[in-house]
Amino acid sequence: MTRSEEQWRKIKDHPHYLVSNKGNVYSEYKGGLLKQMKDAYGYSQVNLNRRSKKVHRLVAEAFIPNPDKLPEVNHKDEDKNNNQVDNLEWCTSKYNMNYGDVEKRSILSQQSHSTWKIYQYDLNGNLVKVWNSAREADRHGFNRRSVYRCCDGEIKSFKGYIWSRQKKVIVCQTSN
Repeated sequence: MTRSEEQWRKIKDHPHYLVSNKGNVYSEYKGGLLKQMKDAYGYSQVNLNRRSKKVHRLVAEAFIPNPDKLPEVNHKDEDKNNNQVDNLEWCTSKYNMNYGDVEKRSILSQQSHSTWKIYQYDLNGNLVKVWNSAREADRHGFNRRSVYRCCDGEIKSFKGYIWSRQKKVIVCQTSN
């Protein structure tokens, strides 16, 4: 396979979708490429028949043999956005956890996750509550994934609230 040649294969259990060796996903229903979104951990994913699927896993399942039935897919260059087939490999959980600069990844993950305050607003833009994390909101009945989808702009509101990772300044206009 040449580096510039994009190859396509049907996605198992989703016959109207194709994945390429370059990490693109095509929908025969829409007649075009699907929009890729990031999950809470930074991995690219697409929706196939209303189910989220990680792009790197779709590429690996379509293009990389897995005779030992290894459970995970590793990004060799540690870039979660590089879903090209030559950057992926099947591996064990232990191998994946210990791959590359584990200490750096751990520190970055802790820093980014610990600073994700979630701001909950009513539909008029009034601040209702500040959550320490989406996980905390999840423990109080607000689905974490839906909160993240709202924060990422995929949906406008969830359960009658607007959610954000940033505190918004509401400008009130007064009449003279």
